[in-house]
Amino acid sequence: MLATAMERVQQGALSLDQTLTLHSSDKVGGAGVIAGFASGTELSLDTVLRYMITESDNTATNMVIDLLGMDAINAYIQRNGYHDTILQRKMMDFAAVDAGLENYTSAVDLGHFFVKLYNRSCVSPELDDVMLDYLAGQTDTECFPAALPGVMIAHKTGELAQLYDDGGIIYQEGRPFIMVGMTENYSSRSMAISTLQQMLLVASEN
Repeated sequence: MLATAMERVQQGALSLDQTLTLHSSDKVGGAGVIAGFASGTELSLDTVLRYMITESDNTATNMVIDLLGMDAINAYIQRNGYHDTILQRKMMDFAAVDAGLENYTSAVDLGHFFVKLYNRSCVSPELDDVMLDYLAGQTDTECFPAALPGVMIAHKTGELAQLYDDGGIIYQEGRPFIMVGMTENYSSRSMAISTLQQMLLVASEN
């Protein structure tokens, strides 16, 4: 979604400075802060995208889906070779979940995205830097950043019931690398995070 939005910015169809109006109908529960803002609040696209990444803000994410269109997002996904990834529902859409519509991705696809971003070949060098800045501002620091304190990490976490993921670019001095870890149906959340951290530490030493 983020890269689709940035591609539109690069094409001139959108601007990071344009404003979006928060409506009461946009607000959903779960992670995020925008749902607590007053209805009618004007937010720049830059702000909405930043909240979507740094806070995993569900309301911000749904606003981006409405702005771009689900079909356009999926077209970008397929056009850029993310074959395991599909967007089929908005955040907190429990009716869609009950209907069997879920969103999917894979460690391979996320790794592919982060490689492009690291090489600044995703959208454009300038807009890739904006995306990296969002990712470096991730506020969920419980997993990768806690394992490698002091190391800059541009990453995105994801969490649902019995699912915890973390992935991104680890700017380790002298040897930056990319790692994506995904867990599902774990028996213990703390064990899932600990396992991902141990995997990260092994990767950082080899």
